[in-house]
Amino acid sequence: MYPPVCLPFQGQDFSGLTGSVYGWGQTEQGVFSDSLGHTQVPIVDFDKCQERMGEFLSSSTDFVLCAGGQGNSVNQGDSGSPLTVNGTLAGIVSHGVREAYQQNGADFYDMYADVSKHIGWLNSTILTHGGMSSCGYTLAIVPSNETAVLVVGGLVEEQEVSLSAELYGNKTSIIPDLPEDRYGHATLHWRGNLVVCGGRTKEHSPTNTCILLAPSSHLWENQTVGNTRGQRMQAQVLKLSQGTFLLGSSSEDANTDNLLTSEFLPDTSDTWQEGPALPTAAIAATAGYPQQPGRP
Repeated sequence: MYPPVCLPFQGQDFSGLTGSVYGWGQTEQGVFSDSLGHTQVPIVDFDKCQERMGEFLSSSTDFVLCAGGQGNSVNQGDSGSPLTVNGTLAGIVSHGVREAYQQNGADFYDMYADVSKHIGWLNSTILTHGGMSSCGYTLAIVPSNETAVLVVGGLVEEQEVSLSAELYGNKTSIIPDLPEDRYGHATLHWRGNLVVCGGRTKEHSPTNTCILLAPSSHLWENQTVGNTRGQRMQAQVLKLSQGTFLLGSSSEDANTDNLLTSEFLPDTSDTWQEGPALPTAAIAATAGYPQQPGRP
């Protein structure tokens, strides 16, 4: 069982690190494997890669990541496979170069798509499908005349908790940092305002508090929106025309009863109400409802 990977930061550099690549490609015996194979490969600086592999690189090198050498490489059939570093998706297998192998022996590099160079496209694609709350951060759409991606809080490198709030793609709006470090929280809209609820603090303590970004002061305020009924970690957000649901909680939640519960915040009230019980645990799920004729 392999856990889901997280996306890197825009332009994150993995040079000098060792990655793990997985695939179902051909084995050394020339047959396709019926079990998932993996190997560790060093990720090299692009200048070093270009020096060794220049004549074999494609004309477009802006999005290339190089890894391999020391006798470790991908095989035929591995294209599209992931290259990860400590649970972060660094690259996607593009191809190896047979001619380079013949010329340089085992010390040559394979070509990967550099995922960190495609974060803008990935974020916009995620947002068109309703956003995401995963890996300790949230992607949500902010009401604006411009298109933007909002990242609020979360876990950064070495598991440090962040309080930053960053808006990508919108040059006219500034979102202030959260008043405290927080991750695993839910980000939602209530009466047109940005609200953050639940999650854990820097000390990894669960919280059920909600804070609202006040439009008048442009500061985060407490007690404008009531606290959630349960301490929810990575709860899923479902926005309907009448209000917002929080569904379930993470297995990290000390109160496992929250896994099968939900709560509802009406647009006409600032108090969370008990919602219907869930038939199964809602952990890192995608919430939505089927479109019906005449339904808002």
